[in-house]
Amino acid sequence: MRDRYTARLVLRSPFVWLGRIIASAMTLPIVARECVESFGDLRRPEAVVGTGPWMLDTYRRGVGITLIRHPDYFRKGLPYIDRVELTLDDDNTRVMGAFIAGHYDIGWKYGGMISRSDWLQIRETVKVRRPRTKQIDLLDSAVPVIYMRTDRPPFNDVRVRRAISMAIDRRELIDVVMDGAGVINPPLAAAMAEWALPIDQPGEGARNYEFDPRTAGRLLAEAGYPQGLETVMNFVSYGSRPYLDTLQLLVRYLDAVGIRVKLVGKEYGAFAVTVSLGQFEATGLGVLPPAVTPYGPLYLRYHPGEVPNAAHVDDPVLTAIS
Repeated sequence: MRDRYTARLVLRSPFVWLGRIIASAMTLPIVARECVESFGDLRRPEAVVGTGPWMLDTYRRGVGITLIRHPDYFRKGLPYIDRVELTLDDDNTRVMGAFIAGHYDIGWKYGGMISRSDWLQIRETVKVRRPRTKQIDLLDSAVPVIYMRTDRPPFNDVRVRRAISMAIDRRELIDVVMDGAGVINPPLAAAMAEWALPIDQPGEGARNYEFDPRTAGRLLAEAGYPQGLETVMNFVSYGSRPYLDTLQLLVRYLDAVGIRVKLVGKEYGAFAVTVSLGQFEATGLGVLPPAVTPYGPLYLRYHPGEVPNAAHVDDPVLTAIS
């Protein structure tokens, strides 16, 4: 039966993750037809009309937005909150101070979270200043990733890519950036451990995740770079101290094996439409977004026919099993 409230999807092949993906707010936004008709490209604040429990009240460019309760929300009696103030601020220290002072009710990271390193700094003060604050420890499903243009030199040489991997001290990264609360779980986030092989099970491939700068230097020499090489790495800060700490450590690790990195910062929007889509010169440090299935971080990341394949991976073996 088809009616105005039914959408019919026709797939070219079976897709087991469909239900989970269309249930994600990040995957299937619903856009009001009248907004498209009135505003076209949907870039004006007035075009923000959805199906959620709050409506846009005011938009202040570069400052924040205010949402108010939707009086006709389809779930009667909800939402409980009448007004939501969202503020833009990429100064992590200032935001932490504002949270301690009670200006924010939830964390300032994605989904209302606070990174572990930030929380450890303010935890005792929050207990005193805001004793009613509730805390729940969660494993993040986002993960930092180095994108490399595997379709052009020097990163089309597997020895260079392996050298980069072996130059990284993952255990130190976890200890320094995450206060030890993490796992080496390639290529998925710690929160998706059930979908990943433990690091001791990928066979010979596990060798590439060991910290071995000596072997990294040898691989670079074998690839034709005995004196090392220079490259460019695009990045966006996300206003995240753990991300920036990770970036600094990565630069140090790579420099130690002869890979000299020039950092090029990008605004988030520019990063999203270039590096995240594979449009960059050499390398980029990004963050794979939170995922509820391995479809995004695995299939979309490695299949050559998918736009999010930012590293331009084209491996026949991976493609055949996807």
